[in-house]
Amino acid sequence: MSSCQELIVIFDRIQNRVDKGANNYTEITKYVMNRIKVEEETAASLKKLIPSDYDTKDPILKVFFEDLRNEADQHSVFAAELRKKVVTPANTFTTTMREKQKRLTTSLRAQKSAVSKAINDTERAQRDVEYNKTRCNGLQGAALTKQQQKVFKATQEYNNKSKIENQTAQTVSSSQMPNIHREFSDFDTRRLNNLQKATVQFGQLKKAFCKNVMDGANSTTQKMEGMD
Repeated sequence: MSSCQELIVIFDRIQNRVDKGANNYTEITKYVMNRIKVEEETAASLKKLIPSDYDTKDPILKVFFEDLRNEADQHSVFAAELRKKVVTPANTFTTTMREKQKRLTTSLRAQKSAVSKAINDTERAQRDVEYNKTRCNGLQGAALTKQQQKVFKATQEYNNKSKIENQTAQTVSSSQMPNIHREFSDFDTRRLNNLQKATVQFGQLKKAFCKNVMDGANSTTQKMEGMD
């Protein structure tokens, strides 16, 4: 069983990992969305570089600018594939992830509040004991007896609050922590799985994009070299 102080540390660590994990996941989505914008802008810019009135009957110009148009199209295709296969699934999971994050946060805050109250009540009772002890200084006779009774009463209250704190720690550790750990494990496992899927999918699409551009360049080069 963890003490109340230890539970506070555990709650904070879990909350920190949940928040950082959620933010780290969305960083990938943000990057891919920005990458899509760049790819679309690149495609548009490359197409603008192609003269609208070049001599299409010239075989060299025709092959050269067709390759540039194909390269621009590859950027557009890459952007569309990223949106379909990375961003859309990622956004769908983000909604689920945020809901789980919210539920975990609510649970963590509720348990932390209960534990913190138990700690604060014990500390307040302990301060009350010390205060009443210091009030005994300089007292004699009936006044001292009366003050010692207050010390005794404060000590009883402190013992009671300490007992409640221990009971709170035991209750939270046995009945709440298993659920919190289970929810966190599910949250983090699904987050990592989806993060891995998104990054792998991005890598595969990028590899295909680069291959298509390279294949186009090789084809153009071969055509150019074959011209007499």
